[in-house]
Amino acid sequence: MNTNTNRLLAIYAVTLMTAVGTSAMPPALRAVEGYFGITADVSGGLLAIFTLPGIFLTTLLGIMSDSVGRRKILVPSLAIFAVGGVWAFFANSFGDLLLIRLVQGVGAASLGALNVTLIGDYYSGTERTKIMGYNNSVLSVGTAAFPVISGALAGISWKLPFALPVLAALVMVLVLMFIRDTDSPRRTTSFWLYMQGALSALRIKTIVVLLLVSVVTFALLFGPFLNYVQSYMKNILAPNDPNILPKIGAITSIMSVSTAIGASFLGKLTQRYSHKLLLVVSCVLYAVALSLFWIMPTFGLLFIPSIIFGVAQAFNQPNVQSLIAAYAPTEQRGVFMSLNRTVSLLGQTLGPVVFGKLVYYQLSGHDEIFRLGAVFMCGAMCALVLAFIVKMQKQLVQ
Repeated sequence: MNTNTNRLLAIYAVTLMTAVGTSAMPPALRAVEGYFGITADVSGGLLAIFTLPGIFLTTLLGIMSDSVGRRKILVPSLAIFAVGGVWAFFANSFGDLLLIRLVQGVGAASLGALNVTLIGDYYSGTERTKIMGYNNSVLSVGTAAFPVISGALAGISWKLPFALPVLAALVMVLVLMFIRDTDSPRRTTSFWLYMQGALSALRIKTIVVLLLVSVVTFALLFGPFLNYVQSYMKNILAPNDPNILPKIGAITSIMSVSTAIGASFLGKLTQRYSHKLLLVVSCVLYAVALSLFWIMPTFGLLFIPSIIFGVAQAFNQPNVQSLIAAYAPTEQRGVFMSLNRTVSLLGQTLGPVVFGKLVYYQLSGHDEIFRLGAVFMCGAMCALVLAFIVKMQKQLVQ
């Protein structure tokens, strides 16, 4: 394999590691609940404590990567992630798991940002968008596959899904072999001039709009889609179905598969259509999908809005990542790609809160289907407002 292929292999391997910490968790949480006799709201802490370090560390690590190089941040991060996986073999209590997930979260904090930062370093123009699309396809494949792998491992031992990050040790070897810090731009000015440049670039309206797109779309993914589509299936469509959990998994998987397929075509689409148009279309597709979820009368028809939602994801995230890499100053690319990852984590955290506390629970006097409909319609309206904001952004001409 040539240098470019080896480099992409290493980047895609890092991308797969970002899926390990979250996508592998649903079967693992069910196994932990059964073993320790705890409820879902308690086991959910294993998700929250994993994402928490990223909110505080991702942007800081992005700043450091602009100064010392990407590899010098990636290698220790992968090592910490792998150590957290090894530690899982020795866990004996739920408290141990919380500490292990915290360590794994520290290790994973930089991975979801620096993988796309490296793509921004190595590629430009349409090629960059194409590779971003492929990268999101790899992520979607991992998102679909890791729950299955985790479920099989959980059947052997509840510890094994939490040990999956040991794979990061192999990825660390790939990064050491194929990623060189000399290939990436480095800070050449003083730290204060660097920060002044970053703050100045942050005033660029286009970058702010792109960060807003990330916040809102991740809130839609983790709010209406991942939380309340499941509630709609379980409480409205099939309240007495003993096989509802596999069906919920199927709906989530079909979304990931459609994202993977759609993202693989993004490079070709950007040769014919502008990034701006594709972003507007993605926002409209979010609105269409969320509206359809509410009116679908049977489980089988839910595959239609799931596919539409997946295509919206495919047109959205790699596009945003490519545009931020293009608009951010070269010396500050690491911090801006990391900032995008941070606001994505923020949207992931806020989504269930905003659409739960502010919409679902505020309508407690109404029946279930009305409350769920309000969540979906609120999400659809947010997506349409976002489409309008992107459409009105005149500086977004790429």
